[in-house]
Amino acid sequence: MAEQMTNSDAPLTVRIVTPNGVAAEAACDSVILPVEDGKSGAGGGSMGIRRGHARAMIALAEGTVRARLAGNTVLSAAVTSGIASVGGNVVRILAEHVEKTVAGEAPGAGKSERD
Repeated sequence: MAEQMTNSDAPLTVRIVTPNGVAAEAACDSVILPVEDGKSGAGGGSMGIRRGHARAMIALAEGTVRARLAGNTVLSAAVTSGIASVGGNVVRILAEHVEKTVAGEAPGAGKSERD
């Protein structure tokens, strides 16, 4: 039986917040954020966050946030544009709307958080 990692064992925490409260939270070792493409200003780019990342405020594009732990996706969430704050090994995402899915689940099948 594989040993489960607790939040204190994982190097990062990702927390997604909507106007209704915390929509999702996961322990992870990396987070991929959807960001604007620097060349065109449109969505389609991505940015990776790992333990020890410098403090940052990041404008998000509409897209999918993916959190991974030991190579496995532990959280996948479609978000509308929003803001991500990075600091203290916590990635906080503020978004108007979030649709969570789990690994291997089709979009639209997860829990939706809408204001």
